[in-house]
Amino acid sequence: MSTKEKSAKPKAPRKRAASAKNVAPVPASLAEPQLTPPQELAPVAALEPPAIPPSHPLPEPEPFPIPFEEPVSLTPRAPVLTTAPAPVPVAPATEFDRAEAAAQFIFSKTPARPKIALVLGSGLGAFADEFSAATKIPYASIPHFPRSTAIGHAGQLVIGHVEDVSVAGMQGRVHLYEGYSVHEVAFPMRVFARMGVKAVILTNAAGGIKREFVQGRLIVIKDHINLQGANPLSGPNDARFGPRFPDMTIAYDRRFREMTVGQGNRQGMGLYEGVYAALPGPSYETPAEIRYLRTIGADLVGMSTVPEVIAARHSGIRVLGISCVTNAAAGILDQPLDHNEVLETAERVKTQFIALLRTVIPRIAAEIA
Repeated sequence: MSTKEKSAKPKAPRKRAASAKNVAPVPASLAEPQLTPPQELAPVAALEPPAIPPSHPLPEPEPFPIPFEEPVSLTPRAPVLTTAPAPVPVAPATEFDRAEAAAQFIFSKTPARPKIALVLGSGLGAFADEFSAATKIPYASIPHFPRSTAIGHAGQLVIGHVEDVSVAGMQGRVHLYEGYSVHEVAFPMRVFARMGVKAVILTNAAGGIKREFVQGRLIVIKDHINLQGANPLSGPNDARFGPRFPDMTIAYDRRFREMTVGQGNRQGMGLYEGVYAALPGPSYETPAEIRYLRTIGADLVGMSTVPEVIAARHSGIRVLGISCVTNAAAGILDQPLDHNEVLETAERVKTQFIALLRTVIPRIAAEIA
């Protein structure tokens, strides 16, 4: 035996493949599924929604929110301004500055520079309609100027001429009872002072306390009693208007009074002088109040004029006051008081009143020249 034969190990005997007879069957659960060729499915009928009775309508679907998009414009846009907005105008801080602004506005409307001004009270404003070469400026357009709300007050400033004399006439005034402060009531006098006015004629409708002062009579005011409980000089004093404590000994110019009474008597009017008492209003006085006013020396009673007189005298403006007795004061006659009676009486004496002013104004102009 050769060496190779000795070293070779014996080989294991080969196993024979199992025959079909000796293999156990595979359980059905483990058998691979048999695939069948696909079959065509029968068509499914379309499903119809269930019928809903008419009494139960379907709710409207909510709109789906669509984001806003600015429409495209074919026109060029205006350039965006980057500058700051214009500042809001601020009213002048002091009464003096407000009066100056109002005066300059009035001067911008007319070349006239009147030295005489008039305040025409209830029902007496028709005189300003007779000014020649007139310029009419509503109070509402004058900066800081108060506006009239009382019946019989037109509320406009008329600048024109009377017998060749340049004048400024107020058709109506404002009162405390309209809700204005005493400083606002007297503000027109401040404006006149800044305009260079030297004399002012203040007229009003008044109730007659003195029995001789019957309805329709014109009375020249020689003094007044301030019962309004207010003074236009209260508060800080502006020395540019006048002194802190102005003298009121002769509030109503003596020379003006003499000229007016003389002219009235020449025209057959029989003018008198009297003391005017100012109450705040708007209610008329009671008979007891009239008895009190008579006791303290009042001949006439009204609801205006006194604040204007005080402010005018504070600024050195000379004053003439004329009252038209439009009704007897309460308790003088056994009848109620009515503002319509005031207006009717003023209309009745209008011709006489205008005739008096036409003769007095040129003489006052000569006095202040």
